[in-house]
Parts: sequence; structure tokens; C-alpha cells
Amino acid sequence: MPVQKINIGAAPNDKTGDSLREAFALTNAAIDQVNANTEAIVGKVDKAAGMGLSQNSFTNEQRDKLNGLEGSHWRGTFLSVSALQAALPTANAGDYADVDTGVGSDVQRYIWDVSDAKWVQQGAATTITAAQVKALYESNANTKAFTDAEESKLESIAAGATRVESKYIDCTDLKDFFTQCLALGSGFYRANEGAVPEELRYAHGYFSTSNSGTWSFTANSYTSGKPMFYAGLTGDIAAGTWKQYDPMDRANHTGTQAISTVNGLQAWMTNPTIIKSINGGQLAGIRNKVINGGFRIQQRPYTSGAATTAGQYVIDRWKVTGTQGVTIANAGGVVTLTIPAGQTLQQVIEGANLQGGAYVLSWQGTAQGRIGGGAYGASGAVSANIVGGANTTIEFNAGTVTAIQLELGSVGQNTQYEHPIVGVELLCCQRYYQNYSGVFALVSVGYAANVNSKVLNVPMRTIPTIRQNTPGGTGAFWNAITSTVIAQNGVHSIDAGTSILELEAEL
Repeated sequence: MPVQKINIGAAPNDKTGDSLREAFALTNAAIDQVNANTEAIVGKVDKAAGMGLSQNSFTNEQRDKLNGLEGSHWRGTFLSVSALQAALPTANAGDYADVDTGVGSDVQRYIWDVSDAKWVQQGAATTITAAQVKALYESNANTKAFTDAEESKLESIAAGATRVESKYIDCTDLKDFFTQCLALGSGFYRANEGAVPEELRYAHGYFSTSNSGTWSFTANSYTSGKPMFYAGLTGDIAAGTWKQYDPMDRANHTGTQAISTVNGLQAWMTNPTIIKSINGGQLAGIRNKVINGGFRIQQRPYTSGAATTAGQYVIDRWKVTGTQGVTIANAGGVVTLTIPAGQTLQQVIEGANLQGGAYVLSWQGTAQGRIGGGAYGASGAVSANIVGGANTTIEFNAGTVTAIQLELGSVGQNTQYEHPIVGVELLCCQRYYQNYSGVFALVSVGYAANVNSKVLNVPMRTIPTIRQNTPGGTGAFWNAITSTVIAQNGVHSIDAGTSILELEAEL
């Protein structure tokens, strides 16, 4: 609060001033105020030159650093260069500003040039033409101008190639030509036109000599363009007894060459993705491990479309897993099976026919297939590794299918379907199933000692089970069975022509 002064009156003893007591009271109040101010001043700091009195103070170096930050150099955006120059006729080092004349114009940045004391456009350059670029480049050392044709010629030269010159030989005849070549040593030579046979005129050839006393000269015929080859012993040149060979004549090539010595030929010839067929057929049999893959053998008494039981064989070597049956169609000798939804078709391939390795499964039709318990896939895209000697199941789901093939190979290496001879395929099927009709109707009631036997068409995989389809007659059943013979002793009769005897040895 402000200090109150003592009223001393207008004149001495005029009794208009403060009384003595009032004067001392004001004096004491002034002393208290001075003491309070003194205590407050003790807690203050002195003001330093160049510093402001605040909670956070900066040194001169720190203030200069702040002033040098990017934000402090940005001077704004202007509609024109003249507006920038008018607003900021001077600036500091590092200051910059933008000039944007409006929509459709790119922003241009200007920086302050301290040495020239003016605003200059950043990145401004004069556009030069392609011809000027070429001229500037070629003005440097070790740069030469090439035409496109010259550049193409250079690119066609193999890396590391060296220049080969053909030496011109003035000779009297071919013997003189070879004599001079021999004296000069190995190299490229050309004879004068009139002294050599017409086929050697203008021909640049290579003359080669060896330490064993042999030589050769190779060139292309001027008249036919075919290669020519001259060779002999060193002494043959003087005697004129050298030999001339036609490299294109097979009579000049004898002996054999192992296929393994020709780089890449063996791998190419054995790669199934390269050679898949000969004249549209298989390369050799028997690649296909599937028996009756074209469904041509149909010994089984199954009617197309009829209901089935799980595990029932509908066509030789092929069984179903459901009750929906299958449809069999023959068009032009091509037998196709249609598998309904919910049904699958299987064949168990005997392990004795399988060597170990990767196999690929292929077929024709819309069904998808798989090997073993693997995933279903499209033809040619189904592959699996099979253990040699292990029975393996292939299976197809709903859709059409024919021409089924399982062969050694990986995905994409399947070859064309192998068409076996139908008689051979029938014998293969009879290893697993045979039937006979009416051939045992030779025993009559009362002829107990009669014995009837039949040698099987093909030895079966194992001792078959035997059943009589649509049986007729009565008596004992067949009681002596092996994999090659069936026999019956005792009283038995079969109605000839109406009964089918089935032998089953499937896997």
C-alpha cells in the first residue's frame, strides 16, 4: 500500500497539521511498510543483461539456435514474385517463400540469396534438347558416337571374342596353297581366285597343324555353301596325296557314340514331359499299373444303373463304396462310367505290380481322383509316393471317368493313355475273377463216384472263393479248390446254361 505522509500544516504553529501523536503513528506505519518491502526484495534475483526475467530463461546461444530453426525461415506464400519482393525486400540467410499464382499453376519456391541480396527461384534450370545432351556427353573423353546398326553389331559379338584376320596367299595351285599354309602354321587363309578349284574361290578357311604330323583345312564351298574338309600327313602335301572329305556324307562317318556322351540328349529322350508319345500312342508297355482302366472287360453280372451294396464289384477290378450304383455307356468303343453323387469307384492295385517311387494319376472325364487317402484332384495333378510292394487304392468321386492310368512320374508328367490288347487285359482280370456257365452239368443223381474237374483259364491270385449264381440242381458243392483247379466229388447237378459258377480272388 502507498506510504501516507505527515501533514505539517500550511505554516508553523497554524494548528492545521497533524498532531504529534498522529505524526508518530504515520512514521511507525511507514517503517512497517519499509520492512515488508525489504523482506520481499530479499527473495528476488538481479536482472542480467540480455536476459528476461521469467521462469525459463535462455542463453544467447540457445536463442540463436531457436532463430535458426526451419520454421523461423519460412516467410509465407505470395501471389507473385513482385508481391514477394515488395513485402520482403530483404531477408536472412536460409529464408524462403512460395509463389502460387492460383489454380492451374504449380507452386514455385524462392530462397533468399544473401550474396546477391535478392530472391531466386529454387531448382530453376534451362531445358536442353536431346541433341544438346548427346553433344555434351560426347564432348567428354572416351565417348564415341555409334549408330544403331553399329551398336547392334557390337552386341552380337560374344564376350571375350578376339579379332581373327584371314591372310591372303598368292599361290599357283592348291598344292602351293597348302605348302604355304604349312609354312605359316595354323590360322585363317584365303587363296587367290584363279589358282584353286572354283569351290575354294573367295573361301576363307582354317588350316590346322598338329605335333603328330597331321594337318587339315576346313572351309565352306563358294559354289554350294557346304563345308569342305581336306586332311592328311605333312608329307602328303608335297606328294599331292591328301584326302578330301564331305562332312555331310554319312559314308565318311563310322562307329558308334554312347548316348550318355552327348550333352543333355539322354535326359531329353527320357523326359516324359518332352516325349509323351510316338504317333499318338504309348512309348512302351506296360507303363499303366491300372487293370481295365478303360472298362472294356465286363465279366461281372452287373446291370448299368442298378442299385449296389458297399464293396460290390460292378466291372472287373472296380468296386463301389455306396448303394447308388453306376451308369455304363459305350460310345464308339469308349466305355465311360458315370458315378452319381454320394458314390465312389475304387480299384485296389496289387503291390506286386508296384515299384517304389512317385506316381501320377490321370484319366478322362469330370470326376476327381485320388491315390490312397490323399486329396482329390484333377487329372494329371494327382501324385503320391508309393511304397514298393504295397497294395494301393485309387478312387474317384462323382462325375464321368474313363481311360484311367497310374504311372511313374510327378504332377504334369502323365503320358497318353496306354491301350492294352483286349485279350491280354482279360487274362489280367481273370487273375482276380473268373466265371463259368453250365460246364459242370455232367453229374447225375446216383453217380456218387463220378469226379468232375476244371483247369482254370488263368492261375488266380490266391485260392478263390466259389459261389453259384442262379443255382439249379441239388447235392454237394465243390469241395476241392486250388488257385489253378476246381473239382467236385459226389452227387451234384447243375442246370446247364442257366447257372453261373463264379470264382473270386480280389484284394
